Amino acid sequence: MKVVFQIFGVLLFISISTYALLAAYGYQIDVLKQNIVKTSIIDLSNSLNEVNVYFDEELVARQTPYQIKNVEPGEHTVKLLKEGFLPWQKRMDVELNIVTKINDILLLPEKFDIYGKNFDLGFEYDSVVNNNKWILFISNKNNKIHAYKLNENGSFLIDSLNIKLDKNYNFFFANDDNLVYEDKNKLTMLNLSDKSMMNIVVPDEFENFRLAFSPSLKGFYINGGILYSADIDNDGAFQEITLLSEDKVFQSEGFSIKSFLDRNLILAGGSLYLYENAAVKPIDINISEDPKIYSNGNEFLLLKNQHEIIKYSIPDKEGYFIGRLGEKVDQIAWFADNKHILIKTGTGLNVCDFLFANCRQILNISGEDMVIPGLNENQFVIVSKNQIVSYTYKIPD
Repeated sequence: MKVVFQIFGVLLFISISTYALLAAYGYQIDVLKQNIVKTSIIDLSNSLNEVNVYFDEELVARQTPYQIKNVEPGEHTVKLLKEGFLPWQKRMDVELNIVTKINDILLLPEKFDIYGKNFDLGFEYDSVVNNNKWILFISNKNNKIHAYKLNENGSFLIDSLNIKLDKNYNFFFANDDNLVYEDKNKLTMLNLSDKSMMNIVVPDEFENFRLAFSPSLKGFYINGGILYSADIDNDGAFQEITLLSEDKVFQSEGFSIKSFLDRNLILAGGSLYLYENAAVKPIDINISEDPKIYSNGNEFLLLKNQHEIIKYSIPDKEGYFIGRLGEKVDQIAWFADNKHILIKTGTGLNVCDFLFANCRQILNISGEDMVIPGLNENQFVIVSKNQIVSYTYKIPD
């Protein structure tokens, strides 16, 4: 009898060890089918405490990070509930032997703590140019630029610059501190910090000339139907001209540049191209005639037809459709952790995840107001006709 118990104990130990080993490598024993099946894992990497994690309506954990193991392939639902916050839910298709990562969990509080600092403008302006550092109000009436430099604490450094402008001027940023403006077919780069100015002499044969900063000052232009790039030195002179493409699409009128980091997006003939490593490459993505592009380092958001939102990853060379809103979208911007977006419609300002599964309105604003992301992840700015408001928000733990 003692020997029988010993044999039974050894067999039980082997069985438990085998089951544990199989489970550790993602295998599961199917008793009904009497075979071993390969499973998958769902990895929740965000750090959250005092939260109930549900997998297909079953409570599996009370905090994250957490791995849901032995997941069979197919459609599943992960839901998170926390007191004082709106429910978070995500449906996904789990593939065999694949770890499905979830790293975009942002629990939105039932009550948003938003604090605004109001600054009355006290002047009239005709147009606004901005990046995440400067907000410039251009006044044609008195040929003046009112420059507001955004600080991390939500305040502004305010300055004014007198510049004589023609009626057909055009402003755009070359980088954080350098503003380039085109006036009477002449280009001038103004450093907003030290107020130094540099004239850029563009040869007459350079058609549709555009400037970008990537990271040194660079010009893009068409000459004889061929697309070129040229480095520009500190004196505004052209250096090292490079042929980029003889594609006829660049001969069209609709030629523009969107610049960010060390790369540039080139919009021409209804198609989108990426300038990188001294070469132009087409981006495999359908766009509208006049898309709005919002960049964030290696990714950008694209708003088509004021209804459709697409996210594109430059390193992965892959874009995917986020969703289509029935309501007209005036503007989109990156939000907080750069894994959610601010969406401005005619009814207010909303924050959504990239699946549109979790959205909520955080602010009532008018249709004419402009949304500008701030310097840090808990900041954004609303510009109206008479005032500018710097908002900071706090998401409770």
